[in-house]
Amino acid sequence: MVSISNREWRSGMTPMEKIYNSSYKNLDKAPLNDVIKAKKGLHLYRKLQAEVKHFERLSQCKYYDKKSIRSDVQEEYFKNGIVIYKNFVGSQVDSRRVGEEFEAYPLGVSKNDDNIIAKNRSKGRLLHKLSELIFPVIWDLIGGNEKEVEKKYRDNTFAQRVNNKPFEKDHQKLIHLDTYFSAIKYWWFPAKVTKEDGPLCYVKNSCYANEALQMWYYKQSVDVCEKNYEEWRGKDHSEGSFRVSEEELADMGYMLEPVEVDEDTLVIANVAGFHCRGDASVENVRNAIHGSIRLDLPLE
Repeated sequence: MVSISNREWRSGMTPMEKIYNSSYKNLDKAPLNDVIKAKKGLHLYRKLQAEVKHFERLSQCKYYDKKSIRSDVQEEYFKNGIVIYKNFVGSQVDSRRVGEEFEAYPLGVSKNDDNIIAKNRSKGRLLHKLSELIFPVIWDLIGGNEKEVEKKYRDNTFAQRVNNKPFEKDHQKLIHLDTYFSAIKYWWFPAKVTKEDGPLCYVKNSCYANEALQMWYYKQSVDVCEKNYEEWRGKDHSEGSFRVSEEELADMGYMLEPVEVDEDTLVIANVAGFHCRGDASVENVRNAIHGSIRLDLPLE
């Protein structure tokens, strides 16, 4: 068999094929809003094919080894789509200094030039050092091209400071999946996070679609392309970040659970699975080293 490189393979594609094989997910714009292709199963096919490619990439990852010191982390992640890595750094964490360094960053849930850790080392040298410890574990769970993943990690890892308030309207509090393919979000929490704080909530194993989820996903993709979906699901739904109700989850055999953690805990989640930001019962500021990685070509 003659092998070809990814570049050679892509060069033989039509512009349409390149989009279909990319991370592009907006179902409200051409070419993915084609109703006929949606009814033929295009979007469900992309999702299922992305799952296959995800595991193929991991089998080639240099850290991917059942004898690896991280094999228990891998096993939990592959089984549930989420892993909770307790005592990630260990007793050497200087909690007081970590807190002071977070205070140097502004409040904010999203990355910007003022909170990306690699761009602001002077604000938090310890946070930068801690962030460097996370990367090998992340790459161990996503695979792919190491240079691409490392660049995305440095560009996307930031000091997140969420000011979570009770009864706050926030589209991230609707249960949703981020995209059709396996992608990673990660949080290192320096302090304890309880249900009262409004923690991350996750639906275990929902990143790997069972038959009921496949049928639901197919219906949502067709509904979006036909512009025939419920208003409460919002604009994000039409952009491929499907929103789901707890009743629908139950019908598919899934359940949303809060992710409560102790201090010094690394949480890594596959956000092709359903998740949301929890409702807080008391106002609080939750600090985390946070980031996300989506591969540009998830079907390779």
